Amino acid sequence: MAALNFNSAFIKFLANHRYALLTKFCLGASFLGDVTGYILIVTLIYVSFDKTLGVRLSVLVLLTMCLNHLLKIIIKNPRPFIREGTYLQEWAVSRQAARELATEYSTPSGHAMAGAAFYSYLYAIAGNRWVRVAAVALITVTGLSRP
Repeated sequence: MAALNFNSAFIKFLANHRYALLTKFCLGASFLGDVTGYILIVTLIYVSFDKTLGVRLSVLVLLTMCLNHLLKIIIKNPRPFIREGTYLQEWAVSRQAARELATEYSTPSGHAMAGAAFYSYLYAIAGNRWVRVAAVALITVTGLSRP
């Protein structure tokens, strides 16, 4: 499969112009699109609201993440800054996390893909307007937080 190129200039611009508050916000948004965030949200839904919905969301996230890993293996697109060897300096995560992430492929984004599936399902099933607004907001900020 042909290599997918990142807009490295844009990613470097973001890396060079980040500031602490925005970085913390993006890391928080990424947390809500990560396995730990889903476990927290699903547990809250399961315990507080609807056990069936909690189980359905768990299965949905599991299947989406499996599909994501399969697509990553097929596409085999390296993460940004891997070829340059600058990922330890450029990424806004700990050095240990950067080392672990460097061994994985980048495309498609697991956070964005799982977030879109999880929060879209939550949007579709929710009757509450505020839950729907939150779902759309979480899809948007999870996707935007990835670069």
